[in-house]
Amino acid sequence: MARKVNYLNNKDMLKEIHRSKATFCSYVAPEYADHDIILPDVSKINIRTIAEAKRNKAKIQGSRAYEAAKAAGKKVKMAEFEVDYRTIEKNELIFRVMTFDHIPDEPGRKKNPKTVADHKTKLRPSTQPRLKPRGGSAMTSGSHRPGGWGPRLKRNSHPYGWGTGWGTR
Repeated sequence: MARKVNYLNNKDMLKEIHRSKATFCSYVAPEYADHDIILPDVSKINIRTIAEAKRNKAKIQGSRAYEAAKAAGKKVKMAEFEVDYRTIEKNELIFRVMTFDHIPDEPGRKKNPKTVADHKTKLRPSTQPRLKPRGGSAMTSGSHRPGGWGPRLKRNSHPYGWGTGWGTR
């Protein structure tokens, strides 16, 4: 019998890219490494985006529970592990916000700068705020921040041994 070939699909590829990029960021706590929604600005956090983030988180929680049960050898259906998004509190959500606030300026990088990015060092920045229970938000992680937000992932903490060699601060 021929051995089954496991081809990479987009979902698996995106998951591995996220894991790899997580080694370049620092986090207040490891559970903040996964975001629930990506937004261009903090001002975009509203009722609609909060509901979408809750749906995303519920879907991920359900699929993780299903995969864990399946890996344990149980014969289960995905419908058994559905999570109602209304049960998720908004202070449990992690928003990835693409921002340039913490990126150093690089004057003269472009001859005719037209955007904010043209005035900054060339890289793709992000921060991840979490809503507080009594309003407001707290930053849980960020990329390309001098000094970091907390401990970075250790070298080779990725399942395939990818890492940047930064280690924990």
